Amino acid sequence: MSKKRAAIIGMGRLGSSLYLLLEQLGYQVETEIDHLSTLPDIIFITTPDDAISEVATKLAQELSIVFKARRETVVLHCSGAMSSKELAPLSILGFATGSLHPLKSFTRAISSTSELEGVYWCFEGHLIAEKLAEQLVKKSRGRFVKVDSQMKPVYHAAAVMACGHLVALLDLSISMMVECGIERGQAIDMLLPLVVGTIENVKGRKESELFSQVLTGPFARGDFGTVQQHIKALMNLQKDYISIYSLLGHHSLQIAKKRD
Repeated sequence: MSKKRAAIIGMGRLGSSLYLLLEQLGYQVETEIDHLSTLPDIIFITTPDDAISEVATKLAQELSIVFKARRETVVLHCSGAMSSKELAPLSILGFATGSLHPLKSFTRAISSTSELEGVYWCFEGHLIAEKLAEQLVKKSRGRFVKVDSQMKPVYHAAAVMACGHLVALLDLSISMMVECGIERGQAIDMLLPLVVGTIENVKGRKESELFSQVLTGPFARGDFGTVQQHIKALMNLQKDYISIYSLLGHHSLQIAKKRD
């Protein structure tokens, strides 16, 4: 029985992580599409989002000249925000296309496939592509979820809110501590336990109790005198502080209203 074959276009942190995963799953992995003698079982495009459509167009032009039978080859890109429509030139040729996005922050390439255990992978696309993608996810001990093509930008924005924006929010909180004369390193040490403790509180609650029972602070208590003091003080500092504080405060009030 011949070994399954895969190809990866874009060997950044995610592409390198997929390379390790696919090898672990028994695939022979190529990173040079130009030198393929036969079509692989699956092709991953792990370039930056803005390059996916261009790569798909170029790939379709190159493969259409050399290969005829295509339906059994799956082509997936790994963008969180883009749908499989970015792969339209390949879909027209008969390739089974889709998008498969790992809901994980890759600050570096993984060093062990165990780092992918339990990770959610969100898919949309062709049925044949879905079947192969789901098999790969399950073999990696991940969790497979389908998302509507039109809602992918919203799905990805939600992920950014929970990950990238969390970092930005923490950075703002640290900067506010620095405004008080506290050294940045000490501010980090002070605030990180609050963040970790809050996340642990969220993890320890039943879904029906989220998030009203976890919310603490003046908005949860209805302590508007304290909130007014915050706003008055923040008005004298950079605009980001008061605008973000106010927006999040408004949403905190909506959460607080859900308490019994």
